[in-house]
Amino acid sequence: MNYPVNQFFIECRVQDASKTISLDNANQNEMTELVATMNGKEEIRIELWDNMSKTHKEKLKRNSVIIVQGYLKASNWKDQNGESKTKIILRARNISYLEVDSKTISRFSENEIPFN
Repeated sequence: MNYPVNQFFIECRVQDASKTISLDNANQNEMTELVATMNGKEEIRIELWDNMSKTHKEKLKRNSVIIVQGYLKASNWKDQNGESKTKIILRARNISYLEVDSKTISRFSENEIPFN
């Protein structure tokens, strides 16, 4: 199977999935932004658009362990002080949920959940 150069698969733990924005009522465009951590340390922002957002926004809870397939996108802007800012996000194309039972979780710290 061929994958585009800018395509990534990451395993991460959801920290916040509460930000959903409706962008256009006529087309019902919707975006959900997740904040997730990889290896318990590195933070990454993940965007889900339209049907992805509608399908997953209710399922994604804090501490959900997921695999995300998507591509990187840079967002550039100037802040209130005129300084240039850049945010790198992962735009999701697919999300898979990993089930980790409570016995496994209790044996590991939050930063050490094992991935199969």
